[in-house]
Amino acid sequence: MASWVLAHPPWHTLARIRLRWNYFAKASPWTSRQFLNTPPTAVETPAMRDVKAYPYPETALDGSLFEEPTDEYHHAAEETDAHVGHYPLPAVVNHPSAMVQDLIKNGMLQDAARVRDELVHAGVEIPPHPIYIIAARQTLHTTGLSHKDRLDAFTDWWSLIPSRTEVDHYRDIVSILVDLLRYDIAPDIALIIRFALLAASKGYARAISPEVIPMVARYANSEATVRFLESLYTAAQAFESANGPRPLRPRKTSRPPLLLFRDWCYLAMRELVTIGRTRVALDVLQMAHARDLRFPPAAYRLLAKAFQQERDVDGMNIVRSLSLSSLDPAPTTGSHHGARNTSANALTGTCVIMPDDHETPALVKTARLLGRSLAAGRLPISAIQLSGLISTFLKADRRSLVRRLRQRAYKQEHLIAVWTLAEMMRHAFLKRPVLTIIKEYEASLHMVGVPRGVVDQLWRNRRDEPMKAARSRPALRRKVHPSHEHSRIVWEAFLRRARSRTQVQKLYLQLLEEVTLSREVPLSVVPFTAMMRSWQSTSDSADDAHPIAPPSLYNAHHFALFMKAFRRFGLPAVAARVIVDMYVLGIKPN
Repeated sequence: MASWVLAHPPWHTLARIRLRWNYFAKASPWTSRQFLNTPPTAVETPAMRDVKAYPYPETALDGSLFEEPTDEYHHAAEETDAHVGHYPLPAVVNHPSAMVQDLIKNGMLQDAARVRDELVHAGVEIPPHPIYIIAARQTLHTTGLSHKDRLDAFTDWWSLIPSRTEVDHYRDIVSILVDLLRYDIAPDIALIIRFALLAASKGYARAISPEVIPMVARYANSEATVRFLESLYTAAQAFESANGPRPLRPRKTSRPPLLLFRDWCYLAMRELVTIGRTRVALDVLQMAHARDLRFPPAAYRLLAKAFQQERDVDGMNIVRSLSLSSLDPAPTTGSHHGARNTSANALTGTCVIMPDDHETPALVKTARLLGRSLAAGRLPISAIQLSGLISTFLKADRRSLVRRLRQRAYKQEHLIAVWTLAEMMRHAFLKRPVLTIIKEYEASLHMVGVPRGVVDQLWRNRRDEPMKAARSRPALRRKVHPSHEHSRIVWEAFLRRARSRTQVQKLYLQLLEEVTLSREVPLSVVPFTAMMRSWQSTSDSADDAHPIAPPSLYNAHHFALFMKAFRRFGLPAVAARVIVDMYVLGIKPN
């Protein structure tokens, strides 16, 4: 026992204790300045700022300063070169771009962008790397950036991702596309086009085309739509020519770019006809025929029917002549034209009883039937009836029931717009503030078809957490397109809060500006604009990121709202001129 005590003295254990001054010192301003003066890593010291301000060298270091021109030295250099193939040097690790990658890993995106710009300015080629996908995604959620800065920053990082021949990033590509279609207030068409063309040049044209082409066709002008289809085909063809055909998934055959281009044109034509841009759809058809492409008879019948409804004889003749020259009657559009059936035949087999406010059994039975219909992807009642049901459930203090029904509705993409319309109708009937209706609109729909000042305010006051609005509702894969009914409720809410003639006139000019942009006619052709010579268009800004609303988003109901507003403020002559403006814009009064 005594020998063990002598072999293990207590001072050996005490010697392991490490004393720190900051443990005994009290946390006071004096101690923080004197003893604890080590700055945290997130704070920039003057020395760090001086190092950042110091420019990179413009010329490479002269290696001859460290060389000795002797025979023994040259012989050793030859032996080293001979063994380079057997033992490759870590050139990628020692590349200057490794600093950019380390900064991205540490979350220092601004510093990484600065180093990248300096390397590009010095002429250093940055090799592609998958980590730049992280930087591109962080740029989408960075607050405080203008539209141009956001577009340029995203493009700079997105252009550095490797192609599909090196590493397959199919999931990352689709995930970023979902971010673009879900978390933006309104579709950023310029950013979506830039993203799609770069992705196509990397070999992902087939992955992004089903989502991107309908979005561009709906919210871009006619010239941009046709030019985008041609550029997308050129990028896809260049990748296939350089790397050969490669299917997105194993055990699947890759379609030639020319056949893919025919599918893309047909997809764009269907979307353009749906939103009322039949002439643009005809331009796409003629562009495809110029490349010796032929479509199934359904494509020509679709365009001919649209021109017949518009009573456009010239368009019908052109479509008829193109259809006669078609030699390929087999439809080859794949899954692009498989739309979900939401017609009246799909909504049969369910009867929802409209309960009274105090009938609990009927209330429960109605909720059960409605829940089954929503789970099956059907809604056998109109939006205004659904609005009444939601109000009845809320009056009976069944908020959890409404929440569960909403979750079922949001699982079906074609029911999201109907549920949102019912909620907006309920808010409008209760005369809730405009901000309440706008929040309901923004949570699930693209902010298109509303007064442009609302979107400007939302862009300027972008939240610190861009995904906050999306979390207030059940999870969505992407926002859905609004209808003319959603747009009309918003305009009606703004007119209801108008307190003077000037406010109504400014709102009407904004409506005319949106309608003329959607129909691609100059604003000066509208007679009402002659009365407001001091009016300046809000769509001429250099930082304009607004999408162009489709023509189907505005109809006679929008103009009828302003006719009532002008009569309310004692302007019957101005209300009568609204009908003239409608005829000039090609909108038939109902």
